[in-house]
Amino acid sequence: MKSLCIGAVLFVLAMLFIGHLSVSFKPFSISLPYWPRSFGLIFIVIGFVLLQYGEKRTGYKKGYLSGIEKGYQVGIDKSKKDVVELKSEKTERND
Repeated sequence: MKSLCIGAVLFVLAMLFIGHLSVSFKPFSISLPYWPRSFGLIFIVIGFVLLQYGEKRTGYKKGYLSGIEKGYQVGIDKSKKDVVELKSEKTERND
């Protein structure tokens, strides 16, 4: 949580720096002449965050489904192998 707060503060400071924040005291005024740059960068960052979230989500989904499928196949192979072993033991007992 601490790193998130520090990151948010640094992000806001970077946006103010990029937007060329100027403060004058006589007369008092705050100016942000390049505010579109700041908003553009904010939207770009939001876009990358959403893209990364979507990719991570689909990656987990694909990994989960392939893991289920592999586990199912391992179970089937193991049960087939056990059946073959049981049949061979049964024929050895009858002989």
